[in-house]
Amino acid sequence: MIAALWWFAGAFCAWETHRFLLWVFFDAAMRLEETRDAGHLTPRGERWGKTAVYIGLVLDLTYNWSWAIVEFLDIPREALVTYRLKRYKYGTTTQPPATGWRLAKTEAYAVDLLDPNDPSGKHV
Repeated sequence: MIAALWWFAGAFCAWETHRFLLWVFFDAAMRLEETRDAGHLTPRGERWGKTAVYIGLVLDLTYNWSWAIVEFLDIPREALVTYRLKRYKYGTTTQPPATGWRLAKTEAYAVDLLDPNDPSGKHV
């Protein structure tokens, strides 16, 4: 019983850490986009920035295909979390937008974490 509790606590910490790192690298990518668009991105900054973007993509892919399956109780039909959230919010040509708790969770992510950091102001 104690081992199961430790396993659950460790899994929860891994989940939260993965989600936090995903947000940190998303925020870094958005800041890099602003810097590039302003014309202030140096060659070294571009190289390091690309590395950060690639790490963020790996985090995004692995989160979407592992923890997000548990979080949304849904198998992804897309590679990245943003596209999953857009599907929940707007639907697709064959599927209406989500309702209930999935839409509420999508809106919470968009309002609290994604949209404020996107230079356009609307990430999802």
